[in-house]
Amino acid sequence: MFENLNPLDKPTAIFEIVIMLVIAFLIGYFTRWFSAKQTAVEKPSNTSEKELKEYQDKIEKQKAENEALSLKLSEVETSCSKLKEELVEHEKLNYELQHKLNKPAPKFKTKEEAAKFLGFKLVKEDEKEDLTIIKGVGPFIQEKLNELGIYNIEQISDFTIDTVTKVSDAIEYFPGRIQRDFWVEQANEIMSERKNTSLNQNS
Repeated sequence: MFENLNPLDKPTAIFEIVIMLVIAFLIGYFTRWFSAKQTAVEKPSNTSEKELKEYQDKIEKQKAENEALSLKLSEVETSCSKLKEELVEHEKLNYELQHKLNKPAPKFKTKEEAAKFLGFKLVKEDEKEDLTIIKGVGPFIQEKLNELGIYNIEQISDFTIDTVTKVSDAIEYFPGRIQRDFWVEQANEIMSERKNTSLNQNS
């Protein structure tokens, strides 16, 4: 009764079964291949993250080392700066001692006498101002200038070449330092700025 229903009676039945088995095999094969590939992709990713973490740690370590080196460099630069300042002070003292032995500084009884001999305009002591705003003039040099009667920027702005030479001798300062530090030019620039400021305020 059911003989006609036997699928193997069809001429293509065996061929169809083989095709289905092949398809099933291919599906299984590609499923396994895709799964293996996915695992292979994930594995380098995990390794890459580990390497990235190690690289970041190295960067942080290098940053810390760089900061430590920068701090040490800053300390060395500060020490060098202090040593340079001390060297300058020693050079000043050495020069002053030699200068006093070889050529004593001129002595003046009065500031009027100093102004006349050195060639600067005399002003009253109450016109005194901070001369250290001029580069090259420190507290010690300012004291020396005040002793001569040089109290303000305007007086320095009027210095002639002869005045500069004589003042250098009088304060026992390094020869040529006043010119190299451009005292007169700085003083003239300050006076010019003051004049412009005054004109702007009055206008």
